[in-house]
Amino acid sequence: MNCKKILLFSFTLIFIFLLLCAIIITDYNRKRKNFNDNVKTIYRKEDCPQEPQISIIIPIYNSSPWLRECLDSCINQTFKNIEIICINDGSKDNSLNILFEYQQGDHRIVIIDKYNGGSGDSRNKGLSIAKGQYIMFLDSDDYFSLGACEKCYKSITENNADMAVFGWNNFCDSECKQKDRFKNICKDFSLVKEKQIVINDFKNTNKMDHPYLWTKIYKRDIIDKVKFLNFSVIDDATWFLSIYKKVNKIVYNADIICFHRLHDSNISLKRDFFSMWKNFRAFIVCSYFLNKNYNYPYLDLIKLYKHHLGFYKGEVFN
Repeated sequence: MNCKKILLFSFTLIFIFLLLCAIIITDYNRKRKNFNDNVKTIYRKEDCPQEPQISIIIPIYNSSPWLRECLDSCINQTFKNIEIICINDGSKDNSLNILFEYQQGDHRIVIIDKYNGGSGDSRNKGLSIAKGQYIMFLDSDDYFSLGACEKCYKSITENNADMAVFGWNNFCDSECKQKDRFKNICKDFSLVKEKQIVINDFKNTNKMDHPYLWTKIYKRDIIDKVKFLNFSVIDDATWFLSIYKKVNKIVYNADIICFHRLHDSNISLKRDFFSMWKNFRAFIVCSYFLNKNYNYPYLDLIKLYKHHLGFYKGEVFN
């Protein structure tokens, strides 16, 4: 009798979970179909580079405390033939004014002002107008090393690769209330000890790397038709795993090119109920999308996400 109750209880939980997943996926598909173009204005200087080698895409939402540091790291790159596409995603702070200020001093900055639609939607808008042969991404609270673009361009072109991957450095915002919680991960993290070139072995290569967008440079022809899902979390991982099915050659480099800020506003680090629900909802939709479009087995996706969370050894995600 007890066994029957346990089985009934288990099947009930499974049914509820599958029903919840179906509701989440249906709701997301409905919203995506009804999602209209939400761009207000695109501001591009007449002397903006018409054929830049690299387009840097930066989604921005209420980023005024960190935005200047982010933009300074882009405009001061040693590699000059770039365009810097900044997407203001309905910010309610001073972010848009800061963008206009910087555009006055640097004609390479392109501004997309749009209604709020999420980071995935912002990156899609940036990709739709990008003119560079190669694409890089940066979050508005992070910053590049000043030689990042030069190293990326040299690596991907000299090796005739579809994607070049580098390391990054986590650091804590000085105002972060949970600074002690992050102290064990605020250190240099490089992917490999020396350059490695990998061809057609993505079942293993995706275990060498975290699906962060801002540690990489991509050949534009490879990523042109791959769209971001419209979530504030996990959309980068889903897009990156989609890219894995398209690229043929990846070069891994040990150099660190990006500095990733950990602060109290990071959605992925929050552990309140609302944030956990957003993470769960995004994981369900993203897993469904990858399984349906790229035949990623659900079990492999769970293992992969678990592996990447393990990079942090539990300091953040437990």
